[in-house]
Amino acid sequence: MLKVTENRGLEEQVLFPSSNGADLYGVVYHARNGRNGAIVVCSPDGDERTWSQRVLVNFSRLLAAHGYSVLRFDYMGQGESEGTYEESTISTRREDVESAIGFLLERTRSAQAGLLGLRLGGAIACLAASRNSSVNSLALWEPVTDLRAYLYNLLRVNVSFQMVMNKGISKNREKLVEEILSGGKVSINGFYLSKDFIQEALGTKLEGILNPVGKRFVALLPGTPFPAEGGGEILRLDFPVIWKEPKVYHARPRALMEETLKWIRQNNV
Repeated sequence: MLKVTENRGLEEQVLFPSSNGADLYGVVYHARNGRNGAIVVCSPDGDERTWSQRVLVNFSRLLAAHGYSVLRFDYMGQGESEGTYEESTISTRREDVESAIGFLLERTRSAQAGLLGLRLGGAIACLAASRNSSVNSLALWEPVTDLRAYLYNLLRVNVSFQMVMNKGISKNREKLVEEILSGGKVSINGFYLSKDFIQEALGTKLEGILNPVGKRFVALLPGTPFPAEGGGEILRLDFPVIWKEPKVYHARPRALMEETLKWIRQNNV
């Protein structure tokens, strides 16, 4: 399926690259004049994807306006992609990114691509880049660097919901993990965590993941500690949290978008 729309001098093509037997919903943003490179956007997961989507759309259009071809897509089981969320794992998300890279490179006839990853998408981008020689750079927004801590923060959402609804906690995070591993379902803002996802998240180590990558990368952070490995660069900016429900909605965090675009252009991505 293909739908082409025009947006202020840009062409946006709605496409469906395939991964894991499911068609993935994706949008390719093309600049009419010039092409500087190809970039795949690795979105955050679940509820964080919902809150950050507008920023990623706006930044994709900004990149296209500066001559880049950009693919923004939904992982299997999320957004408008096929499949179910419960069937997805860390590996399926990494494979989705790898499929997206191949799809964009083939469509643009480019040799290499950069990755932009937010939150869990940053971790998935690193995992995909470590296996893919066609990735030349990574720009990471508040990347997840500890999957165990990320998982337990997700489970905290369920615990908080118990407090609101039941005026008490019937299952703490350890009990919730046990329930999932025994085949039960645990909802995190409507997204059910699966046994396979939990097991893989607990077993995947991200420490040093950037060392074997050997790519150019930048991590843009509001203040979270992050090790600069493999010759990477750390930029600490004053930008709002865009992946959670905010008190004030930010569709175009200026500092974050401008500094990321500047780094991408300086590194010939």
